[in-house]
Amino acid sequence: MPHFHYHHLRSTEIIRDVRKNTASTIAWEQFYFLGFKIAAAGGDRYHHALILADSHDTFLDGIAGEYLPLLDYSWIKSVNEISVVFVQNLMSKDRQHISPSKNNQRRTPRTEPTLIGRNQHAFTVVGVTDHNKVCTLEVDSDNALTAMAEANEQIFYEFGHRFKPLLVTKVHPVMLEFCELLDTAMKTLTCLMGETISDRGCIH
Repeated sequence: MPHFHYHHLRSTEIIRDVRKNTASTIAWEQFYFLGFKIAAAGGDRYHHALILADSHDTFLDGIAGEYLPLLDYSWIKSVNEISVVFVQNLMSKDRQHISPSKNNQRRTPRTEPTLIGRNQHAFTVVGVTDHNKVCTLEVDSDNALTAMAEANEQIFYEFGHRFKPLLVTKVHPVMLEFCELLDTAMKTLTCLMGETISDRGCIH
């Protein structure tokens, strides 16, 4: 693991496959990179994981599966000390799915992309609707999972569309370290999958 300013727990670098249909073709949108914060007496520590899920329920199952080994650390007394603070769906790395064109983007009234004056406790949620509209929201929340849920509610209320979050992050320097870990994981994952990606974003 690279030397970082923040304390990251050692990761086994194993992909946690929690799909219900393990015989189906694997797609980028099924991969989630997550960053966890663990509140500790000596200062916060962090953990990262790569989860392969084919539904929201299996995504949550994968997160629950990550909590269990963390509780093996004697200094972690409760699941309440663990929170998800970073989520990136690897569909966002596939240009076949996401277009950066301005006419394909929407922003809710609460959104401001600049860091100056940003609420340090708010999460930024970037995602795409079922009408392929890219939306960015700023959500006040204590963790990334509730931020995702609130973003879904806001998008449905304002536009009547279903919403798939692709990136959930906040203003904190450790997020840059998660991005670096994600880049390393992407390189390893691409090598493991033979570097073959179809036009539909599927890995064979």
